[in-house]
Amino acid sequence: MNLLALAPLLVPACLPPRQDPARAARAGVLAEASVQAAWPERLRRDERASFTPRSAVAARAALERSGLGPVERGVALMALGSTGTTIERARLASWSAEGTPAERKAAILALGELGTGVQDRLSELCDDPDTELAACAALALLRTGTLSARARVDELTRGGRSDLAQRARDLLLFEADPLAAGELPAPRLLLDLRWSAARAYGLVDGQAWSITLLGELLADERFLDAVVLSESARLQAPGVKDHLLAQLLEVGGQWAVRAAVAGLPVELALLVENDLWRPSRADWEWILDEIGTRSLASEAVDLLGIARASAGLNLRAIELLSRGGVYDDLEELSAQWEDLAPGERILVCRAIGNTHRPDVGARLADWGDDPQPAVAAAALLAQARLADSRAISRLRTELLDPQQTGWALRVRMACEMASDPVVGDLLSEALELCEGDWRLRVAASLGLAGRPGALIVLREALGGRLPDGELGVLVVRALGSSGSEEDLEFLAEVFPLERRPLLNHHLARALVGGRYEEALGVVRTALWRGPFDRSVLAAAVLIDRVGIFRLREELAMPPARATSEDIRRVGFALGEWGGLAEIDELQRRLRARTFDPVMQGALLGALSARTH
Repeated sequence: MNLLALAPLLVPACLPPRQDPARAARAGVLAEASVQAAWPERLRRDERASFTPRSAVAARAALERSGLGPVERGVALMALGSTGTTIERARLASWSAEGTPAERKAAILALGELGTGVQDRLSELCDDPDTELAACAALALLRTGTLSARARVDELTRGGRSDLAQRARDLLLFEADPLAAGELPAPRLLLDLRWSAARAYGLVDGQAWSITLLGELLADERFLDAVVLSESARLQAPGVKDHLLAQLLEVGGQWAVRAAVAGLPVELALLVENDLWRPSRADWEWILDEIGTRSLASEAVDLLGIARASAGLNLRAIELLSRGGVYDDLEELSAQWEDLAPGERILVCRAIGNTHRPDVGARLADWGDDPQPAVAAAALLAQARLADSRAISRLRTELLDPQQTGWALRVRMACEMASDPVVGDLLSEALELCEGDWRLRVAASLGLAGRPGALIVLREALGGRLPDGELGVLVVRALGSSGSEEDLEFLAEVFPLERRPLLNHHLARALVGGRYEEALGVVRTALWRGPFDRSVLAAAVLIDRVGIFRLREELAMPPARATSEDIRRVGFALGEWGGLAEIDELQRRLRARTFDPVMQGALLGALSARTH
């Protein structure tokens, strides 16, 4: 079942899809042993968890794969126990005796969920010298629900081990009144494992967790803006600029600003110059970031010229202008070096490196002795980019020695300039020496810079898992730019992530930008929801990715909740992007008459397109 393709139709009662263990592991569901929640919330959410026979199949497949960590394996073991499949009793009993402490505790608690034929083994484990492990065995016994099991735990309260006796008394209280018992180590672990297992292999509120996450994402207007507006800004179709401009002026927001920068930088500069749109400081931050991220300096020279005159923005604007071939202010800034803050000095060094003109960087050698390590590294990088042989040799030495002080700082700064041929070559040499997240960072930076060999290293280093935060975004951008079906499949398996808004929108953009079929469900949601301009732009993205026939199909079978206004708006999009030829097609295929909402919208859209 393609979850994203069904996005506009999602309802709580929809049937859960078959769970893929690789998807669950890659999505990061198994990455944490617990999800932070207050004790009452832990108890409430446990009532939402359930399991099916499919849960056992998926968990079993995950356990048979290599590469699972102790926490992930523990979650899979809990899924096995929670399904009540007695054929897994021997497997769980084996893990209760062997493995890491985390794996043993998970297997013991899973045996308690299994409930049948496990009491003897759990009773033995209550005598384990590890108090935490013995407490888990006692809790598992209580979960079997038999009188003999309860009697065994009651016996522990009177035993010779004072540490375990108190734990047993607490567990009996938990059995009688979980809320009154308060948060205890073994019950907390049990609830967290069950919750993680339900999200990865079972159901939450009767449906797959990925459906719940996707539904939450599709209800977020900012997420839809991020995907649709960003992707529509890439399009060259007549009329796209009009809708981007209307979205900016009438709705606004971060993604409307970013899309306007990417889609109509010249027109945006004219608006600002003529006081027709007054960007706030936050707007300017988004403008400059978008120019840098999308490499739009050459197209946005006029916008950058305006920013250059603004206090607090001028140096960032100057650095970006240097990427577009404008170097007017660099000599003056070089003369002001002593008065510049460290961050400003770094921007000056980068701007000089962007020129690729050795004569502009005459002072870089002196700046390499700056007391601030980041400034000294920026000066050295700029020298190397200007083909200074001594600087290249020194930078190579520093990048190839991970034990050297400041190595991480220099590698991070070099990664930001991986598209530079000299720096890229040096990073390629350093890549073989990098490990862990640094290997991911260097490989992703080089891959994004157009070096396919680095993408091979990146795929191997990932091991089927996406890192979090800014590094994760870098990895997604690199894989999304590769054009590889394998990479897109990996990103599709990862999406959506829980509580990762930045990563989610980059994942969705990569999938839509790569014309990946499942991600089009996000675009379809925006198409049918509105507002007007975003909806029409969503139609343009849909047509660009798969063709105008998809929009015809949408109108032939609109969502059940679509109103006549929605149908008229989508009809407008069909007429605008398809022209008058679509009017004839509508009449032929749908037998639509002029007073039908779809025909009314299509006629208006086709007529509006003639004014572009």
